[in-house]
Amino acid sequence: YNNPDRLLTMYKGISHDLKISDKDVCAEYLLVDAYELNGGSISESIDRLIRSKKYKTVLSLGNSSILKGSLSQKLMTYLKNGLIYCLAGNKGEFECLFGDIDISRLFLLPFIVHVPYVLMTLGERGMIGKFHEKVYYQQAIKTDNIISTSGCGDVSLGTFLSGIIYGLSPCVILEKAAYYASIILKRQSNVISEGIENLK
Repeated sequence: YNNPDRLLTMYKGISHDLKISDKDVCAEYLLVDAYELNGGSISESIDRLIRSKKYKTVLSLGNSSILKGSLSQKLMTYLKNGLIYCLAGNKGEFECLFGDIDISRLFLLPFIVHVPYVLMTLGERGMIGKFHEKVYYQQAIKTDNIISTSGCGDVSLGTFLSGIIYGLSPCVILEKAAYYASIILKRQSNVISEGIENLK
């Protein structure tokens, strides 16, 4: 609480039992990973924050392996009730929620059409971004010597969301998201520790 700008690395042993109240959160955006909604006090706290409608909730789908049962139903309830401002994940994660999907029709689905911003990553095929009613495609940047894909989705979402906050154009946002994802592919780490300014 005393160092809100520090990186918090969580695993079930620590975060599972955290309790967060409204007075602990002073923010416009609430960035949530689906893992954090998968049980425990943290899940109940975040659920209350999302349902309060006080924040622009950004939901990262986390991982295909967890998107089933009650968690899947909870996420669909958020979507049905218009509680999600930005939804992000890879194609496989979206298919866990919506079944086999035709990408060209994804953004017409009843539960997606009212989500202002959507990012779907497609691996080596690039990514698709929905900005209100308009959809944009961005090719992946060809990268040799890939070390790890860990963190590519997180970096893409971080770039996507920061671009929205700073009012950048959709094409610039997606270009930057693809660029920074390509940087992460060449690293064992999923963090750009030197900062993005030094990578331009």
